[in-house]
Amino acid sequence: FSGSSYRAAGWQPIGSTKGYEKLKKGYRYHGKVKEVYVYVVEEEFRRIIGCERRSYPQEGSLTTHKEERLPMMIQEVGYNPDLIDWAGIEKEVVGRIAEELVEFHRLFGDCFRRKGQRLLGQSYLGGLLSDVPRKNVEAIALAFLGPRAVRCQQNFLSRYLWDEERMLERHQGLLAEAVGEEDGMHTVDSTEIPKKG
Repeated sequence: FSGSSYRAAGWQPIGSTKGYEKLKKGYRYHGKVKEVYVYVVEEEFRRIIGCERRSYPQEGSLTTHKEERLPMMIQEVGYNPDLIDWAGIEKEVVGRIAEELVEFHRLFGDCFRRKGQRLLGQSYLGGLLSDVPRKNVEAIALAFLGPRAVRCQQNFLSRYLWDEERMLERHQGLLAEAVGEEDGMHTVDSTEIPKKG
């Protein structure tokens, strides 16, 4: 929500809510952060009510700190040793796998338009490969980035633009390097059971 109609009508953004609603006794968190606009009648209103103008955040709650911490978050959220105890995977190996996942995602970094999109893509990929019980956008965002990033994660999949052609081309190139042989051949069998009737 850019607030274009409010801005065009002369309203000014003064901040955002924290995602709470007022009840009869106290407040309840609903997680929907909203912008607050005022129509300025008195230019000195900030001085009159005793508040200073602060810079308005543009990127939401996605930070470089979280981007650097994501490999650790993948280990914390996404590893349940009981699921594959038969494989005998040691904790150090899990750490390396998380780092390799982050490095793999970095290969596609220039396909995204902003740093925040890279973080959202990385957390979504990690969520799909993790032990998060429900593999939906909200559950993944809550597990990896927290409640303030749920809307960002939803927008990442539904609205944000990235270079899909470049991403597909890079993926196909990596796949060709990994499994391609000059004189090799792949056979794919769908193994279906004929339906009667």
